Amino acid sequence: MIVDNYVRNPFQLRAERAYYAPNPYVLNAGGSGGGKSFGIMAWIIERCIYCPGSRNLILRRTRTAVKDTLWSQVLPDVLKAFPGLRETIDLNITDLTVTFRNGSVMKFAGLEEGENRDKVLGQSLTTVWMNECTDFNYRDFEDIDTRLRYIVDGPNGKPIPVKLLLDCNPTKKSHFAYKLFKEKVDPITKQPLVNPNDYVLIETPPEANAANLSADYIEKLKRMSPEARRRFYLGQWGDDVDNALWTEANVNKHRVPAQTPQEWRARLTRIAISVDPSITANDKSDECGITVQGIDADGHGYVLEDLSMKAVPDRWGRVVIEAYQRWQADLITVEGNQGKLLLNHLLNSIDPTAAVKLTTAYKDKVSRAEPVSALYARGLVHHAGVFDRLEDQMYAIETGYKKGMRGKSPDRVDAMVWGFTELMVAKGPPKPGAATSHRIGGLFGR
Repeated sequence: MIVDNYVRNPFQLRAERAYYAPNPYVLNAGGSGGGKSFGIMAWIIERCIYCPGSRNLILRRTRTAVKDTLWSQVLPDVLKAFPGLRETIDLNITDLTVTFRNGSVMKFAGLEEGENRDKVLGQSLTTVWMNECTDFNYRDFEDIDTRLRYIVDGPNGKPIPVKLLLDCNPTKKSHFAYKLFKEKVDPITKQPLVNPNDYVLIETPPEANAANLSADYIEKLKRMSPEARRRFYLGQWGDDVDNALWTEANVNKHRVPAQTPQEWRARLTRIAISVDPSITANDKSDECGITVQGIDADGHGYVLEDLSMKAVPDRWGRVVIEAYQRWQADLITVEGNQGKLLLNHLLNSIDPTAAVKLTTAYKDKVSRAEPVSALYARGLVHHAGVFDRLEDQMYAIETGYKKGMRGKSPDRVDAMVWGFTELMVAKGPPKPGAATSHRIGGLFGR
């Protein structure tokens, strides 16, 4: 019998009680270094040992991230806490899988767009861990939840509950994890959850794991900038950025239901696919921003789809053309600073009939975004559904923003701004009072 020998701190013990309880969802949130990842990994390994045949999926946003952190760093440390286990399991570095003698499997993967995403979510599962869940969106959460249905028996011979575990250093209150686990509301409808007790929140401070941290680690966290200190030391969720160009309250106020491309095409006068291109697709590359926007006869704009992805040009080019055809779009607008001839040739080689307009960025990001932000403030732009990752980027951009201030480039926002610049800014929005968001009620019957 293999038994772990690591000493749990009080917060890890509390978290384990939540993991073992019947509730299906647990979020472990808090500052950096609190031992969240170690504790969750150890618990999943125990589930593999004592629940034969269990299928367990460990996720980060990208495969590179999960390999470099959880597979290469956390897993070896946790295995040391289970004397004798390493000799009884098979570690496959190619597939990033751990196979136990009793048939249990731990699979490490990235939840990226495209074929790999379908492959990752192509089987029924017993346990899923969304590590650094603030890198995911609510669509990811819902997709994953549908895969949690593979039931196995526990040590007592009775079926164990499926589990969806999440952890994070908190970011913004607009994130779906805050809505579900803190506010206990549906992230889309904002209505109270029907089953609030299913969502259990554990908060773990860095001090909980002080015995395993370097002497000055916590002091370093305390000396961070106010925003970083709030997130990585205090583990607190933040409000909208001061002087933000967009706010969650405004976007939510004017949000409308999603419709099919055919329904939107019948209602809109113009539809544009907009692209903020990327040339490479390595771990340090920016995403290729790809968004779909439309405008109606009254001058109201709509965000229809966010297809942004990290991919090589040939792959994202095919996604752009597929969207152009599926939405029966009027044009594709592409920011051409990275090589106009190359980008034009790329898209027209896939579809020679595509109407492609190449633009050049002469202004900085904020200067380009401010006219579009003003349209939002007037209630002239509506999101048709929820676009978590796009909206997270929007809420992080404020006056004075410069690339790199809050992580990677906001490519999704850049693409959206190019789209509405083409559809609304260049031609000028309706004059104040000429059209208001009240028309949405009649259009959608709300």
